[in-house]
Amino acid sequence: MKRPAIVLAGFMTHMCVEATARASIDLGVRAAVVAGATATRDLPDPLTGAIIAAADVHHNALAAMADRFATIVADVSALSD
Repeated sequence: MKRPAIVLAGFMTHMCVEATARASIDLGVRAAVVAGATATRDLPDPLTGAIIAAADVHHNALAAMADRFATIVADVSALSD
């Protein structure tokens, strides 16, 4: 029997999307994140005050999730049964 699965999309890749993906593994649910259907915003660097570009925050969050918590796909066409 396959484990339940969810597909994640939304705003704040580094917060809401990542938190949901991380929680899903604890619940025994497989998570897939649709990279093209997620986004985030620029963030201030807490040490320097410089701005970290949204694209960098987004890519780093996707990489962190892919390491353990979710399968990352470019768009929904990459999803399968």
